[in-house]
Amino acid sequence: GKDIAIKALFQDLKLGEYHYFGTVKIYGMNLHLTGSRMQDDYLIIISNYEAPKDEILLTYSKRWEIETMFKALKSQGFNLEDTHLTKKDRIEKLLALMAIAFVWSYITGEYFEKIEPIKLKKKTVNQIQIEKHRERSIFRHGLEYLTSILNNIHHKMEEFLDVLLLFGMFLNRVKLKMRETIS
Repeated sequence: GKDIAIKALFQDLKLGEYHYFGTVKIYGMNLHLTGSRMQDDYLIIISNYEAPKDEILLTYSKRWEIETMFKALKSQGFNLEDTHLTKKDRIEKLLALMAIAFVWSYITGEYFEKIEPIKLKKKTVNQIQIEKHRERSIFRHGLEYLTSILNNIHHKMEEFLDVLLLFGMFLNRVKLKMRETIS
């Protein structure tokens, strides 16, 4: 029944550690509270979704993948909002094409990440290195590669056919998985 600052609940967590508090009452609503200590801050998840504590972070990580895809569609690659489309059928068609382009870019980036890893960038605070992260995302890596090919396709036909084959192999794996699921 007493008020507690949420951050205070997680202050004793070690880096990478998480704690599930179960059902808590926040502004009169019963919600599930989970928190994790990250590199330079806390990740706090408040949800009405009831699940085992291990599943909550897994579900959140899957949701985060969707959020990063929307970021790519909106501002980090395809600039969806710049189209100013308003007709539902046109938006649906554009989203379908963008989803294909997103997957193709991601697969291409993932493939080339294995051949030539994306450089890591150091993040420092007060001259102390606290983490390393990629200079650009796997999606962006693939998108830039595909763009460079498509902008110069007359001279890069072989590379184009290679990434087209890569995408075709992915689609074949998806088709096989779908057949397994159906049967």
